[in-house]
This record gives sequence, C-alpha cells and structure tokens, in this order.
Amino acid sequence: MMQQDEDRAVAIVKRYMSVIQSAVSEFSGKILNDYGDGSLCSFSSATQAVRCAIQIQKELQSEPKVPLRIGLHVGELFFEGEKVLGDGVNVASRVQSLGQPNTILFSRDIYDKIKNESEFSCVPLGKFHFKNVDEPMEIFALSNPGLVVPQREKMEGKLKEIQKKSDRKKWMIIFLLGQIFITRLRAMEKDSFLKQLTSLLKASPWLSQAVLRVCIILAYLLAMCLVLILRK
Repeated sequence: MMQQDEDRAVAIVKRYMSVIQSAVSEFSGKILNDYGDGSLCSFSSATQAVRCAIQIQKELQSEPKVPLRIGLHVGELFFEGEKVLGDGVNVASRVQSLGQPNTILFSRDIYDKIKNESEFSCVPLGKFHFKNVDEPMEIFALSNPGLVVPQREKMEGKLKEIQKKSDRKKWMIIFLLGQIFITRLRAMEKDSFLKQLTSLLKASPWLSQAVLRVCIILAYLLAMCLVLILRK
C-alpha cells in the first residue's frame, strides 16, 4: 500500500509539472519559481493568466487528478538573486490560500481587467482581511464550467485575526438577539394581557392557527435577516 501511495504521489507531481510547463508556455507566461507543492508564474496580461489557469485546471481533472488551487493578482515584482519578491507575490499567495481543489480565485485588480470578457464567468466572494495587507481585499472566483466556487463560510486561509473575531462577533450578535427575545417573552408571561390572550387562543382554535401562521412568518423573516448578517 505504501509503495502504491508513493508511486501515485510521484505520478501526480510529474503530471502537475508537465501540465504547468506546457500551459504556461502556451499562454506566453514564465515559471518564476517552483516550491515543490506549487509554482509562481507571471504573464504579460491578466487575460492570458486567467486563460492559462482555466487550461491547467481543466487538464488536471483527468487521471491522475491533481487537487490544485490557483490565486491570481496584479502587482510589481523584483528579484533578489534567485528570489522573487514583491507585494504581487505576497497577495497572490494569500488569495490562493483561500481556495479549494479546482478553484481559481483572484483579486479585484484582476476582475477589473477581465470583467468585459464574455468568456469568463465571475462570482464575488466578498472582502477579506489578509495578513500583512493593510486594506481588506475583494475576492472573486471564476465560475466557468468544471470549476469549483467555494462557499464563503467554508473558506480559510492566511487571514488576520480580526477576520476570525469578526466571524465570532456575528454569532455573538445572533446569540444576544436570541437571549433578548427569550427574556422579553418571559417578561410578557407575567403580563395580565398576555394571560387573557392565552385563554382566548385556547378557546378559539381558528384564532390559534392564525396566530401560529403569523409567528411562522415572523420566524422566517428573522431567519432571513440572520442569513444576511452572516453573508456580510
């Protein structure tokens, strides 16, 4: 079994390198660095970079499949010996970290350059606070056929702690709203008017059904509000 796993791992790496080298060359790009489990590539245009990314993901879906996530960004690069540095590298790495197998994610800068190209379908995923990036960045996913669009609530990556705290705060707000609602109901139980209303509902089944429908509608509206809060 271990030998089979090793053979498969070697086959996957060889296939990955073969596909990357062929696709990058086809779309006039350059492989600047190879990290073993990933590659840093540059292109002369955002359009060529996205086309290359689509080609790579498409080819890697055939056996042996390679679970690859791709992140794209526009930025300056500079070289220090054999090292490639710059904000463009750092941001692209962070965008990529949000992905899942068979995803292509990119920044607003990339989106602005390809949004008028009918061959690309894009889905906004919202803004993210990345580590070592001053401002929150809006991230998009390519949704062309065959590609995966990750769900916002399942996305993890190189994010600032503030992003994680923000998510916890949303749940805290929902919890507090629930507590306030329950406390208010308990207070109403002591109200004489509520006792009279309860007696009336027991005596009139049809009225009880009407009130129940109203409660269901209110609960549905509350649930929709909570969903909107979570998506922000």
